[in-house]
Amino acid sequence: MLTALAGAVDKARPVTTAEFELCGESLMDGCARHCPARFIATHDRIRVFCDVTETTETQALDRFADSLFQANSPAFSAAKLERRPCAMGEALAKSGRYQPNA
Repeated sequence: MLTALAGAVDKARPVTTAEFELCGESLMDGCARHCPARFIATHDRIRVFCDVTETTETQALDRFADSLFQANSPAFSAAKLERRPCAMGEALAKSGRYQPNA
C-alpha cells in the first residue's frame, strides 16, 4: 500500500500544492485478517495504520507513530489509543524532492 500511495502522490505532484493530503481507509490485499488500514499521504510523508477503528483519532495515531519513528519525539503511551495498530508503516520523501508549482 505504501508503494501504491507513493505512486499516486507522485503523479499528483504537478497539479497539487505542498499542503496536498490524501487520506482514507482500505483493506490490505494479502492480509489474512482482512483488517482495515487507514492511510495519510502527503508529499513529505505517507503513513499506514492497520487494524484501527474508524473512531480512533488520526492525530493520536500520528503521535504514537512519531514516538516510534522519530528519535527526538516525546513519548506517547499506546494506552491512550482506543485500539493500537497491529502494524504500521511509514515512507518519507527524499530530501529536497518537492517542487511547488510556480
